[in-house]
Amino acid sequence: TPGTWRGVFLDIDRAELRARIATRFATMMEQSALEEVRALGQRGLDPALPVIPPAPAGQLPSDVLARRPDVLAASAAVDARAAQLKGARTDLLPRFGINFIGQTGHIALGGLPGLDGHSAVLGLSAWIPLFTAGRLQAQVRASDAELRAALAARDAALLQALGDVEIAYAFRTGLDSRLSGLTAANSLSTRRADEQMILYRSGRVRLSDVIEARLQALKDEDAVEQARIAQGSAAVQLVRALGGGW
Repeated sequence: TPGTWRGVFLDIDRAELRARIATRFATMMEQSALEEVRALGQRGLDPALPVIPPAPAGQLPSDVLARRPDVLAASAAVDARAAQLKGARTDLLPRFGINFIGQTGHIALGGLPGLDGHSAVLGLSAWIPLFTAGRLQAQVRASDAELRAALAARDAALLQALGDVEIAYAFRTGLDSRLSGLTAANSLSTRRADEQMILYRSGRVRLSDVIEARLQALKDEDAVEQARIAQGSAAVQLVRALGGGW
C-alpha cells in the first residue's frame, strides 16, 4: 500500500541520515586528532606516549625508608630531641671547672666542703644545682615529652611510608591489568570494524554498521590511551612512594 511504501522510504531516509551524521562525526574526530598531533609536532614534542617502564621489584623496606625524606626528617627530629633531653639531664649534675688564673696566682676550691688552699696558676671550681625551684626538673620533663612526641611522629611517618608503597604498588598493578584488558578489547573492536568494512563492500551490511563499528574501535583506542596516561601517573606515584622524585 502507499502508506507501507512511505514508511519504508522514511526508514531508509532515517538510516541514511544517521549514517551521514556518524560519518561527519568520525571525520571531525579524525581532523581534531590530526590537528592535535600537528600542534605537538610544531612545538617539538613527540605525540606518541613514552613507554612506561615496569614496576621496580626487589625493594626492601629498609632501603625504602632510608630514601624517604619524610622518614629521614622525622628521624633527625628524634635525634635532636634526644640530645636536648640529654642536655637537660646533664644540667642536674654537678659541674667542675679548672681555671688558669695568671694575675692572682692562686687556686680557689669552691663548693667542696673541707677543701681550701692556694697555689700558683690553676683554679678549680664546682657548681651544684640546689636552689633552682624545680626549673631544671621541669625542663627534663618537657624535653622527655618532646622526645616522646618526636618518636610518635617518626612511627607515624614509617607507617605512612610503608602504606604509600603498598597502595602505589596495588594501584600500578591494577592499572597494568586494566590496560591489558583494554588492549585486547581494542584489538577485537578494530578487527570487527575491518570485517564490517569487508562486508559492506560485498553489500551485506549497511554503511551505518561500518561507521558504528569504527566509532567503537576509536572509543576503545581512546580508552587504551587514557589507561596508559593513568599508568604513567601511577608509575610516578610509585617512584615517589619508594623515595625517588621528591
